[in-house]
Amino acid sequence: MSARYALCCLILALQSAAVAAEENYTISRVYFLPPVYYVGDEVEARIRLSVNDGLFPAEPSELPAPEHVHIRDVRIIPIAGEYDIRISFSTYKTGSGELPPLELGDITLSGVQIGAASILGEDDTTIVEAFGPVLLPGTRLLLALAVGGMLIVPPLIVFAVLWLRRFVKHLLAALDERRPYRELKLELEKLQDPSHADSSRDFYIKLTAIFRKYLSSRLDVELAAHTASELAADLAEKLKGVLPVENIRADLSRFDEVKFGGRGMKGRTRQRDIEKVRNVAAAIEEWKTEVTGHVDP
Repeated sequence: MSARYALCCLILALQSAAVAAEENYTISRVYFLPPVYYVGDEVEARIRLSVNDGLFPAEPSELPAPEHVHIRDVRIIPIAGEYDIRISFSTYKTGSGELPPLELGDITLSGVQIGAASILGEDDTTIVEAFGPVLLPGTRLLLALAVGGMLIVPPLIVFAVLWLRRFVKHLLAALDERRPYRELKLELEKLQDPSHADSSRDFYIKLTAIFRKYLSSRLDVELAAHTASELAADLAEKLKGVLPVENIRADLSRFDEVKFGGRGMKGRTRQRDIEKVRNVAAAIEEWKTEVTGHVDP
């Protein structure tokens, strides 16, 4: 069944691309996670497409609600001049079908083919008769089970409540500790959005502020007003042997030259600097995890 279903998925993807060719966008790839799914499963369709010049896709403010498909979420991620449309959905009908049209800003995405596999095998053509009721051997066994349950269940409940409280406390602590990193990644994604055409000066003012805010929160040191050299000295004390602090100081100094010296930076350099900040933050998070023993929530 897997080989036949995979072939069906390929045919559906080709049909989706053919429909897209008639619109103002071009689909280059369609695949599903998981590749084989059944009725009621939560599935993510990933659709890579490019749009005509002057058009910009945007996430919908409202999601359609057709009869046999539940659209849970739609995200749009710009990737190398194209867009990755990620649609989380569940279908409640076996066989082939298609997602409802989605209004994505300047384009309408339609004709995306889907197909839920049947949980029955190819030879499962009959329904097995139901088993008869399972009866207890006797009243004494029923009474023994009831008494045993009264003696065992309450301690188990107490143990479960205590364990759950400790688990929630640990989870909340881990989430709170990781908040600066989550905020940094979110701000960098916004800054990386090609639709935001900031000047070099404005771009590096934002990038420096995001980086300094993260370092201040993560290392418990106020770094907002520090010079690049002062910041490097603090990092050398906090991150001794963890990161090449001199490289960080050099990058921050270059950021300041752009902000105050009027230097222009091309898009590739900006993207490379965003990746540098992201990599430094990731290294600090890995080091923090090793030190505190908290796992990424």
